[in-house]
Amino acid sequence: MRTPELIATHTNTDFDAFAAMVAARKLYPEARLCLGGAVNRNVREFQALYADAVPVVDPADVDRDSVRRLILVDTVHAGRLGDLGDLCGREGVQVIAFDHHAHADELPDYLAADALVSSNDGSLVTLLVRIIAERGIPVTPFEATVFALGIHEDTGSLTFATTTTRDAEALAFCMRAGADTELLEKWLANALTPAQRLTLAAALETAEELPIPEASVRFSMTFSRPAKAPPQMNRMLVVSICRKSWLGCLRPPWGGTLAMVPSMSLSNACCTPSPDTSRVMETFSVRRAILSISSM
Repeated sequence: MRTPELIATHTNTDFDAFAAMVAARKLYPEARLCLGGAVNRNVREFQALYADAVPVVDPADVDRDSVRRLILVDTVHAGRLGDLGDLCGREGVQVIAFDHHAHADELPDYLAADALVSSNDGSLVTLLVRIIAERGIPVTPFEATVFALGIHEDTGSLTFATTTTRDAEALAFCMRAGADTELLEKWLANALTPAQRLTLAAALETAEELPIPEASVRFSMTFSRPAKAPPQMNRMLVVSICRKSWLGCLRPPWGGTLAMVPSMSLSNACCTPSPDTSRVMETFSVRRAILSISSM
């Protein structure tokens, strides 16, 4: 597929990065969204369901010689782009980036300082929504919903310490533009409670490592009795799958999967594990139902 402009983001794509891609296309309407490699499960399912509204192309289908402008969102590093990394620094390809992590004095050689648009907001979508609003670009209710998903996810629904007033204002803009609150409720993954985070930290401290082909698995059994927790939360197996590659063993969040698996009374668990987690669960002879899982 030939396309002179391409919008890309990091692998392990979350809703903030995905929504930022959708927002960037409002600024570059001729660009194609390219989504490949590891994508968070909720993002993959959302895009598959709304593929007509948010069409994407696979990196393997892109004619590299046709690309003249690469628009990066939520990263400036070629190493995080998967198969598209080779476009950075390629002769004849202009690289533009929108990010809320990068600093102008720490940019790679292929990205000029004046080609970076950055902010210190909790969500990158906030920056793009501000630009869209300033330019008076129309936003559909569906687009507003996607933008709101990104802001909610990266700010913990405006509760994270990195949240700014601009995040709140951008979210209000999305609500005024018709963001669908029912879709927001459906697609936003529930964050761990403070008690669950303490349980996870305690389990990881006592984790044991079990080598298996092509991966290294760390597992730990721990007990948790947070207030109002369901019975299956009282005992939990924490599993961390670390992918092996020529770079070494990639641990979450740089690679692999982190899962919390209730070890007893799993009949009420409702989420589906990733394929890698399923394989490890079978290895441990533990039921495959997952109460809480985060694919990193």
